Amino acid sequence: MEFELARHDWPTLGSPYSDAVTLPEAIRELCTSSERGAAELAVRRINRVLPTGEKLSEASVATASALVHGLWRCDETVIDLALGLLCDIAAGFEEDESEGGRYSAVHLQCLNEVSLGFSMYAEILETGSNMDARTACIDLITACGLFDRGMTERAVFFLESVSSLPDMRGCDAVVRNSLSDLRERL
Repeated sequence: MEFELARHDWPTLGSPYSDAVTLPEAIRELCTSSERGAAELAVRRINRVLPTGEKLSEASVATASALVHGLWRCDETVIDLALGLLCDIAAGFEEDESEGGRYSAVHLQCLNEVSLGFSMYAEILETGSNMDARTACIDLITACGLFDRGMTERAVFFLESVSSLPDMRGCDAVVRNSLSDLRERL
């Protein structure tokens, strides 16, 4: 994760809301924390720069990339928070509305970065013990499958497979809706 954080020139990344220079430390704190309270504080710091429901920016792209790398270091008790941020970025906030239903260039860049974590999302969905993280992975796998036609069949396979797991019964509606969206692309 440190190499990925160092790869970006954070002070020059555009974010219309706050200075992106604060993001690396907040991402680092989120991904290395084993305490829920500290991780939630890091998420709030990230949201001050990249507020949910607002426009994506170049800082969103770098944050998505760093979070995907940081997932490998996340403690099971806080990984759902990092995955939740990735879900927010993958959703594109208000990007699609401003582009007439098409992905904006920055949204496409964000989705590309989010898609690089597909195998991690599939593994967390299959074997994770944090149910909020597993639910976020359903959304992320769906986003990847909708973004990249090459991942659509794979996304369908993983979601069909997880629907048979007894501990995922509470997510039936989410999985069913995700599968419906993905099958429209096949």
